[in-house]
Amino acid sequence: MKVPTLSVGLDKRRILEGGFYNASLIISFDYKRKYFHLTDGGGDKFKLKEKDLRKRVVKDKLEDAIERARRVIKEMPKFSFKKFEVQYYSDRFDETLNLVNAIRNYANSIPDTRLKTKLGYETVANIVEAYSEGNTIEMHEVSTQWLTDFETYLTTPYMKETKTKKHILKPGRSYTTVGFYMRNIRAVVLHYIKTEKPKGYENPFVGGYEIPSGQNTKKALSFEDISRIYHFDLPSGSKIEMHRDLWLLSYMASGANMKDIARLKYRNIDIDKIVFLRSKTVNTKKGNQREVVIPLTAEIARIIDRWKVPGSNDDYMLPILNHGLTPMQELNKIQGVIKRINRDMKEIATKLGIQKDVNTYAARHSFATIAMQKGASVAMISKSLGHSNIAITESYLGSFEDKAVRDLAEKLSNFDVLKKK
Repeated sequence: MKVPTLSVGLDKRRILEGGFYNASLIISFDYKRKYFHLTDGGGDKFKLKEKDLRKRVVKDKLEDAIERARRVIKEMPKFSFKKFEVQYYSDRFDETLNLVNAIRNYANSIPDTRLKTKLGYETVANIVEAYSEGNTIEMHEVSTQWLTDFETYLTTPYMKETKTKKHILKPGRSYTTVGFYMRNIRAVVLHYIKTEKPKGYENPFVGGYEIPSGQNTKKALSFEDISRIYHFDLPSGSKIEMHRDLWLLSYMASGANMKDIARLKYRNIDIDKIVFLRSKTVNTKKGNQREVVIPLTAEIARIIDRWKVPGSNDDYMLPILNHGLTPMQELNKIQGVIKRINRDMKEIATKLGIQKDVNTYAARHSFATIAMQKGASVAMISKSLGHSNIAITESYLGSFEDKAVRDLAEKLSNFDVLKKK
């Protein structure tokens, strides 16, 4: 493998005022020579005269520059002038410019109140670390090609060892999951660009790599299916009845997610409505916080009355959370109840012959789709869901739009209507 040659000296291609030249690092590689101007302690170009090269302090500075260049080149899997320039002129030459460490540092900056988000970044860091197989991925190496290769790795089936020491073939990650990972990496890249201001680095997410979007799977149930779930006979006071009711509460309460339902307190009841801030936006700026207002219908009130625990203003209404939990304990309790709801709803769906997914996501998507079918505007549905913009809401309505397009197509070709007239 070719290795660049290094030297330091004066860039005599241009003489400056007063007989000075720019002190430069000179690199020759693959029949090309490039000059990289050195800087003084204040960030300005280091200007010298011929006679200055004999001074000990100048010699030491030039030797430090060439030693730094050797370290940068040694860390590069493959040399290129552009990558060298980005790394050499970075404000800091340390491990924080390593992608895995950068992701973990970013995760550490996220407050524990957003623990699920924090753990999501940790997961991405672990996957990137496994993908790199011990090799260091510098931030300036995160390019369109690297991201494309990483996506291929994520979506390719792989062998996994089970508890019984057997190896089974697992399918690659879905594009929905890949999109989640890549959005996290994009956030880290944007933070790197903002804080480091790397010279010559091009953001691969702008005009280069495109983050995949998940397939538009039909997550919404029909109103008829939800009605059958509602009327399905279950043992009074049983856990499965409570889990069915919590699922229905999510659907009827404007598609509220289970974390927000679990965190409802008595103070969130305001006469004839329930008012709360979406947990995802609690720690954002006031302008970005999303207040959700849910009409307190008779059916919602009946479910809450059936399962509420005694308490006052600042107590949780439902038997999911309790005071004094750490963020991790709270997350575990919420994820635990979601898991049990999904398990019991799958059992109910099987008995009813419903073949669609009936998890907690389906309750939220069903609210959006059925609300649209009943004549609600996208803007109203978006506000009810607590979305930051209508584009997010539209992704929830994919299954409805597919049906609407098909119905329209059939109406446009239903010529028998005229024939009958």
